Amino acid sequence: MKKHKKLIILTAALLVVGISAIFFLNNYLKNQIIFSLEKEFPSSELSYDDITVNALSGNTSISNILLNRNGLRIAAKKVDLRDFSYFTYVRTGNIEIGLLELIAPEVVVNRSDTTETSPRSKDKAERSLMVKKFRSIGGSLRVIENDSAPNSLFVSIKRIELEKVFFANKEKVGLLPFEHTYHQVESDSLYYDMNEWQSITVQHLKLTRDLELSNFNILPKYSRKQFDQIIPYEKDWIALKVENIIFKNVDLDKRNDSLYYKSPETIIENANLQIYRNKLVNDDARIKPMYSQMLRDLGVKLQLDSIRVKDSRIVYEERILESRPPAVINFQNVNASIKDLTNHNPGVDDFPLTTIKAEAVFMENSRLTLNWDFDVSNPMDEFRVSGRLAAIKAEAINPFLKYAMNVETEGVINSLAYNFYGNRNSAKGNMQMEYRDFKVQILKDGEEKRKSLLSRLANLIIKNDAVNEDVTQENINVERDKTKSFWNFLWLCIRDGALKTFF
Repeated sequence: MKKHKKLIILTAALLVVGISAIFFLNNYLKNQIIFSLEKEFPSSELSYDDITVNALSGNTSISNILLNRNGLRIAAKKVDLRDFSYFTYVRTGNIEIGLLELIAPEVVVNRSDTTETSPRSKDKAERSLMVKKFRSIGGSLRVIENDSAPNSLFVSIKRIELEKVFFANKEKVGLLPFEHTYHQVESDSLYYDMNEWQSITVQHLKLTRDLELSNFNILPKYSRKQFDQIIPYEKDWIALKVENIIFKNVDLDKRNDSLYYKSPETIIENANLQIYRNKLVNDDARIKPMYSQMLRDLGVKLQLDSIRVKDSRIVYEERILESRPPAVINFQNVNASIKDLTNHNPGVDDFPLTTIKAEAVFMENSRLTLNWDFDVSNPMDEFRVSGRLAAIKAEAINPFLKYAMNVETEGVINSLAYNFYGNRNSAKGNMQMEYRDFKVQILKDGEEKRKSLLSRLANLIIKNDAVNEDVTQENINVERDKTKSFWNFLWLCIRDGALKTFF
């Protein structure tokens, strides 16, 4: 009996000693954490409600933490650190954590409040850090460029997961200051202040190996009327809504001080692009670069091997007279394939041509095709463009001709095919057009009435015997107006060919 009593007492004593040891160890570790935090951050920069330490499991929890330093503010309801490896720490001095979890973190980066800090001295004894799993649930990220713009970027975070996050004791060269083997990021809303005129919104974002965007929008900040009143010169009012965008196997990195973006396949589904321009505003006399030059001079190194555009729509409106509605051109059921949209390594011998093949329904009436290629590495911005328009009633293009050129047409264009090649200065090529019973009615400026005499004279000289595809204009030569876009350049080529065919 006495032996049992001694055993019970001994066991109880060991339990008391063990519990006391754990209690003191927990307190010791807690005090060490507090000491380290206070050494690194003054009380004006870091605050929290409580720190809980479990020495046996290697778990630590910090509640309601707030860090505010050098334009960076991080607040979280809870920070959980689990499975701290004492063995790794004692054996190597490095830190290894099983799980780091943030609950509802709110991160604010205020660039206007950022001050220069002296670089940290390189300490060869600095420890490396391995986090086997990082998880953030809920919360948000906000970037503020200046005090007048409350949100340059706002991301509502649904979930972030990273695996094998490794901070080495040497400087990391890439985009992120750490290495990792897996990532998954989900956001249920994103806002980006794109520029003075437009903002970007995304309803849902998911990033794993692929980047998926749902309901991606580029939205104007002003109505068309407001826009016309504040722009200093002619400028496009643009609104874009895209149902889905998928970038496959995204590679985003920083190399040689340049941002590098690569994706072997991009899919754009159900895009709706609206463009409006008021020609009554002052002209923008600046030189407009060709698309190849814009890609060549782009600050980001881009490599998009394949882009597919599916089931999309483009509407372009142009106001010519104050007294009339805008002239309208629309393209329905737009499907396109773009290959080798890249400016990466333009000096190599096998640098690829950027090729674009597109088809659409033009003015809800006729099938239109476009084939276009250019060489981004070519300093003269040489290009080749060809296409075909199937049969279309002339009346179908009156919504544009009537308000843009004071002209209405009748008859049928049976087909139109064009083939041009050129550079940043000029273009030449040929065009074939077959039409039947084509008539022109010239309108008075700002009125619906026809100028009967001019219309009769015009119809007298229109060559209405062109009823077969042998009608070809070979001698089309056009000088580019460098203050206009590439599309104006293409339009001048087609217009020149049409006028030579008709007259």
